[in-house]
Amino acid sequence: MRLLGSVASAARSSSWSTLMPRHRARIRGLLQPGLISRCCDEEFLHTLPDGKVPILIVCGTRPEIIKLASVYHALRESSWARPSWVHTGQHGDMAVQMLACFNVKPDHVLERKEESLLDFSTGCRVQLDAVLRSKPWAAVIVQGDTESAFLGALSGFYHQIPVAHVEAGLRTYNLNRPFPEEGLRQMIGRIASFHFAPTSRAAKALEREGVSPQKIMVTGNTVVDAQLWACAQHDIRRRLVGKGHLLVTMHRRENWGADVEHACAAVADIAREFPRCRCCFRCT
Repeated sequence: MRLLGSVASAARSSSWSTLMPRHRARIRGLLQPGLISRCCDEEFLHTLPDGKVPILIVCGTRPEIIKLASVYHALRESSWARPSWVHTGQHGDMAVQMLACFNVKPDHVLERKEESLLDFSTGCRVQLDAVLRSKPWAAVIVQGDTESAFLGALSGFYHQIPVAHVEAGLRTYNLNRPFPEEGLRQMIGRIASFHFAPTSRAAKALEREGVSPQKIMVTGNTVVDAQLWACAQHDIRRRLVGKGHLLVTMHRRENWGADVEHACAAVADIAREFPRCRCCFRCT
């Protein structure tokens, strides 16, 4: 069965009715019942007391929370899945703030005892192993290219649980840019069972690496769904009358140097084409 087959009838509640049709379709595309349940044998499926497939979402940083929150809520509102959220603690206070913003209450909060990445990684692996042993899981969902995403994918792989990778296929093929994210996302790509690519370019990169097209689905970027969800839930809307503005943010360390110059040149091109649009820069 191809992954591009029929989509699930998830995300039907009133909180999702505000989403634009193409974004609802993206969420459904991520959540096809067959996508996960086809990994499970019939004996496993028949052991489920309520018929809902248990899915573990492993997440630890603010960007991951933003991009997985809409997936989590759609899974909760579906008729076939029972998601559980693991917060690894890779980010502290700012992650807690973002969890509250998206109304996500983790089922498992891992303890981060030390600040170094080595101590975090070893402690996280041990605690993730305990969570994965606590019950049978149909799939592990991770997002992006963080240490938490890699550890979640690796833990699922060791337990022979299918790994679903959201925002799969992003590549620079330079392990030093960005470091260590490029290496982490390439390694996740080697052990994932399902690859949710944000763009056709990302999907083609996965195909060139030998990933079967049957395991790849182009879904778009769930950050769009996060924005729409937050606007609907927190009554965020345009309140100004008249022309708007262009907000530019740059916060990645890789953007310094020639890359930031190219980005600024692109903003200048837009400003020249739309002279009435005010450009606002925010450095973070």
